[in-house]
Amino acid sequence: MAERFGERRQALVPDGARRVMEIFASDETGSWTLLLTRPGGPSCLIATGHVFEWLDPPPPRAIRPTDQRSMAVRSA
Repeated sequence: MAERFGERRQALVPDGARRVMEIFASDETGSWTLLLTRPGGPSCLIATGHVFEWLDPPPPRAIRPTDQRSMAVRSA
C-alpha cells in the first residue's frame, strides 16, 4: 500500500481472538485502508476511504508502527 497509495500503517488494534485490525493511511492524500489480519493467515480488506483525519494529535513519529515492522501475531 505504501508504493501504490502512499499509505503507511497508522495503528494496530488487537482483539481477543489474536486478530489485528490494521489502519493504513496517507498523511498527504487522506486515503485510508482498514485490514483484518489473522495470525498465519490472510489479511482481509474491510474498508477504504479518502478522508483520514486524526481526532487527537497522533503519537510522535518515533513510536508509530511502520510498514517494515513485523507484528507479533504474524510470527506466532
